[in-house]
Amino acid sequence: MDRVKTIVVGDIPAHRLLWLIRSEDGETMRIKLPSKGGQPVDFVSTSPLKDGQEVTVTIEGNPVWKVEVGEKVEPGDNVYADEDGRIIVHNSTYLHSVGYVLDAGEEGDVVRMVRNYKFVDSKQPK
Repeated sequence: MDRVKTIVVGDIPAHRLLWLIRSEDGETMRIKLPSKGGQPVDFVSTSPLKDGQEVTVTIEGNPVWKVEVGEKVEPGDNVYADEDGRIIVHNSTYLHSVGYVLDAGEEGDVVRMVRNYKFVDSKQPK
């Protein structure tokens, strides 16, 4: 297990997928909600975070994250990250599945997601 200090960019609710981004000073790491859906993610928030807050990210290697759902999901669904850091099932253009869910859930529920990145090359234009 490792820990790294980061600065939060924007207010972030609990159970949202996050990106790790470079800092303006070149020294401090920052975390934020994804600014583009369908891309790989780095972390999940476990509690609400405030803009500018310094937090310690703990890297544990646990493949199961608790993540908020942006639409109805069913066990076994491959899921994608949206711009709000939630998981969604239906998007015809997202190429990076971030994992699959173990639980059924409706929009706003928190479910268990197994991190299992997949590149869906069949969605690429031919």
